[in-house]
Amino acid sequence: MFEQIVLPLDGSTAAEITFPYVAEIASRFGSRIILIRVCSSSDPLTINESRSYLKGAAGRMNNQLDELQARNETEVTFELRVGVPAVEIINYASQTVCDLVAIASRGESGDKRWPLGNVAAKVLRSSSFPTLLVRKRANEKALKERKLIKKILVPLDGSQIGEAAIPLASALAVKLQAELELLQVIEPSKYVPFSEGMVSLPSLHQYEEIANQIALEYLNKKRELLMSEDIDVSVVTATGSAADQIIDYSRTNDIDLIALPSHGRSGIGRWVFGSVTDKVLHAGDTPVMVIRSKPL
Repeated sequence: MFEQIVLPLDGSTAAEITFPYVAEIASRFGSRIILIRVCSSSDPLTINESRSYLKGAAGRMNNQLDELQARNETEVTFELRVGVPAVEIINYASQTVCDLVAIASRGESGDKRWPLGNVAAKVLRSSSFPTLLVRKRANEKALKERKLIKKILVPLDGSQIGEAAIPLASALAVKLQAELELLQVIEPSKYVPFSEGMVSLPSLHQYEEIANQIALEYLNKKRELLMSEDIDVSVVTATGSAADQIIDYSRTNDIDLIALPSHGRSGIGRWVFGSVTDKVLHAGDTPVMVIRSKPL
């Protein structure tokens, strides 16, 4: 499933915070890891420096794979290109039939955000492949234990198109022996539609109880299917703003990865950079994997 992973780099150690996550995933899937650096100039000195950096980065990645005893199962290569970074990354990933792009949210000096406004934002918006965004260095304890992804949060909205993250998240859970947590957020409503029009409820309690029951029934059906694949799955509901609840839940429940679809509900409006996923990508430190979903 993750046969080829493309890892964009900018020549800084700040951009290499993705290495432990990529190494962990690649070690379980036997992935080929491709490090890519895009230079804006074809100046020979710049090209030589970039090639030298990539060779060193490949060595550092191999060292991490050695620690996971996965060197023989994986392959690390690198690609050097000249042009516009986001364009070259997307083009290369498409040409190589990439299964995952893993990109850091900070690059260069580490003081400026690399993505959400620049390279990573463009990759997240334009790519047709799953994209992993890593925003901070992995926890030291998890690094020592060599197990970064233990709990994966999959927010769902009750729609088929919103389930795009489930196959990849469940595959990760199986290979990494991680727990899956399915979350559905119920957004409060002051009004409920009747055939005669919009009727105000004297209390939101009744509406929230019904909505919560429907959500739990839906989540438990998904849970039963996933448990048949020998995955440890739990379900939870929350009430409030979807993005805020996803972020808060990940912070307070030791979530190691949030897996989100690029669309939600009807599929007409994009989740990514429009609503929920956009807010989740901008807030918090939990790594986020965005899985491209197709409108029905």
